[in-house]
Amino acid sequence: MSEIATNLLPKPLNALWVEKNLAQAPGFANLNPAVVFHLTPSWSVALEQLDQQDFDLIFISSAFLETPSDDLIAPFERQGIPAIAILESDNPDLATQALDWGAVDYLLKAELDRSTLQRTLRYALRFRQLREQAAKPPDQQQEMLVSSLNVLADPVFIKDECHRFLFVNQAFCQLLGRSFSEIIGRSDYDFFPPEQAAVFWEKDELAMQTGKPNENEEELTHSQGKVQVISTKKSVFEMPDGQKILVGVIRDLTQYKHQERALINSEKRFAQLAANVPGMIYQFCLTSEGGRSFIYVSEGCRELYGVEPEIVKQNAEFLFQTVHPDDLPMLEQSIAISAQTLQPWRYEWRTLSPTGDLRWLKGASNPDLQANGDIIWNGLLTEITEQKLAEHERDRFFTLSLDLLCIASFEGYFKRLNPSWTATLGYSETELLSLQFIELVHPEDRQDTLQALQNLTQGVKILKFENRYRSQDGSYRWLSWVAAPFAEEGLIYAVARDISDRKQAEEELREKAQQLKKTIHKLTSTQAQLVQTEKMASLGQLVAGVAHEINNPVSFISGNITPAMNYACDLLKVIELYQQHYPHPPATLLQAIESYDLEFLSSDFPQLLQSMQEGATRITEIVASLRNFSRLDEAHLKAVNLHQGIESTLMILQHRLKAQNEQIERPAIQVIKEFDNLPLVECHPGQINQVFMNILSNAIDALEEYWMSRSGSEAKRMPTLSIRTTTQKAKDPQGGKLATIQIKDNGKGISPALQTRLFDPFFTTKPVGKGTGLGLYISHQIIVDKHQGSLTCRSEFGKGTEFKIQIPIRTST
Repeated sequence: MSEIATNLLPKPLNALWVEKNLAQAPGFANLNPAVVFHLTPSWSVALEQLDQQDFDLIFISSAFLETPSDDLIAPFERQGIPAIAILESDNPDLATQALDWGAVDYLLKAELDRSTLQRTLRYALRFRQLREQAAKPPDQQQEMLVSSLNVLADPVFIKDECHRFLFVNQAFCQLLGRSFSEIIGRSDYDFFPPEQAAVFWEKDELAMQTGKPNENEEELTHSQGKVQVISTKKSVFEMPDGQKILVGVIRDLTQYKHQERALINSEKRFAQLAANVPGMIYQFCLTSEGGRSFIYVSEGCRELYGVEPEIVKQNAEFLFQTVHPDDLPMLEQSIAISAQTLQPWRYEWRTLSPTGDLRWLKGASNPDLQANGDIIWNGLLTEITEQKLAEHERDRFFTLSLDLLCIASFEGYFKRLNPSWTATLGYSETELLSLQFIELVHPEDRQDTLQALQNLTQGVKILKFENRYRSQDGSYRWLSWVAAPFAEEGLIYAVARDISDRKQAEEELREKAQQLKKTIHKLTSTQAQLVQTEKMASLGQLVAGVAHEINNPVSFISGNITPAMNYACDLLKVIELYQQHYPHPPATLLQAIESYDLEFLSSDFPQLLQSMQEGATRITEIVASLRNFSRLDEAHLKAVNLHQGIESTLMILQHRLKAQNEQIERPAIQVIKEFDNLPLVECHPGQINQVFMNILSNAIDALEEYWMSRSGSEAKRMPTLSIRTTTQKAKDPQGGKLATIQIKDNGKGISPALQTRLFDPFFTTKPVGKGTGLGLYISHQIIVDKHQGSLTCRSEFGKGTEFKIQIPIRTST
């Protein structure tokens, strides 16, 4: 220990002075003749000299410190050479920076004199001596002492009279978060905030001056900023050479202080909680000899029993004396069972207040067996008088409620049921409690019921759920549920209401509504069909009337054209004979022949009459088609040629089949007819012609719509209508024959989503004003209902649509 604190003897010093401006360097001989100074203006030269000879210390001009470099002094510091900064002016920031970089001191050049330099030299050399001394390998005795100090868990330090650290153990290094070499030779001001260092310095100085040990509780800031609470015991020892050293032992109280504060806070919180907890918190002790006492009683004792806690702690029997006489035996038995089994204690009982009022209390506590055989219960007593009254009221409502009230477990069993269950389902309460309730649920409702049960076990409330429960007589009753889970109890609280009558009424109402809907639909369809039939009848009458009115003058014209042609031919022959016998007619006659162009009249007049004959024939054919289409005289079943009906319809639609040049500029629609040798078919010809008209008109509409919206790649596809008739054998047992008519267009087709609605009344894909939505609906009724046939549609979107009509050739009556 004496070696640790030994002073250095004076000896010649070898110093290196680094100064950029040599002219500003002071006269070294005048400062201290015992010091040999080596002057250099270059830092690199200074580093070279460092490798060539040994220096005791180095002086560095502030000019080299102005460029930030925290490793500037590092080469000298690694060799243990103290560095002293020489400042041109009083610059605290630069001085602090120099000390941070490793300088042991700093001097102002303007204030540099022999005494100042002497003091700085002694301090720097002392610092070096401590460093060298710490680096020396210790002898055996010193090694044993250092090892002993280093194994101590408590930090230990030794300071000299200048408050510099002479020695610290490893625990102290860990406390400061510094290495041994960083600490030795420095003071508290080098490591701690100034206010903390001042406190440490004051306590150290007090011990040095008085020579008496002192022990203090202080705060210490770690190098990383962590504040720790320490207790330091400091003692002063005088060395043989008369120097004093301060030995300090530190005990880290940080964890202890945290625990102490936590305990104080915990006790404070517990006291606050106990004061605010409804009821009385207590510690009850049952000794191995059977003695009873209360170790702790909270202030809630006043509210429950009207006495101070001290009275109960002094006399435990006071509380037992307040218990209702009917409840006391079972209360004491419950305590004995808990003491024997060490199971948690739970009990409810009645007490009598001094005024005679009856109150309900509830106790809950856990027993703890002590090493000496005593048992201590830590528990809580609360008043449950209002709860008991509420339970009584609840039980009354539970019993009298007309709804089905129940408590069930998550496992699917009823735990409690009110009498309404027996009244509704007919089972006894014992039967219901013995069954899983899923066994009573209708098979079709079990999956949904299990899902609802799973939702309840996951904490989800059921606000509306309906299922059917089997009654004792085998019938099922509809129940509507509201249920809530209580996970901590593992129970479900539910209310069910019998809604069987409502369900039956709803079903009857639903059936009536469905019947009404069908009736309205049928009425609407019938009304629409009547309107359409009336329209068609009026149109037929109009067409027949027009055909009749046209037929008379056409017949007159057609009947007189032939005689007129004969008369004209005769007159032309007479004129030709006149020309042969009188080749030189009078001038007046020649002038008339030239004026009337007799030669042109002779050739054109017969052609004119022939054209009139063809026009009259065409009008006759149109009239025949109109009469055939209207069929007013054939409203009943009659064997007819369907090809005539198709041709008549095409004749009427001829103007739409021609090329259009006004709005859509469409070429003529090509009609391809593939007619089989159909026999006469028994049908309502006027109605069948109406079906042909509806389907062919729709086909022409589809071709025109396609033509207007066609793309460039479809420009070459010409609009085409294909009509094909065949005879097929029916699939019915009678094996009759069917007349099949297939009408196909190559328009854009119908999407699959719309095909299912084609025959619905009032459904149309046409713009408003262009379609009523009744054409195909009425056509379907005519073919299916009136003729026991079929009308189907097959369409491929983008390629076209085909309607297929099949009707029996012989209709059964």
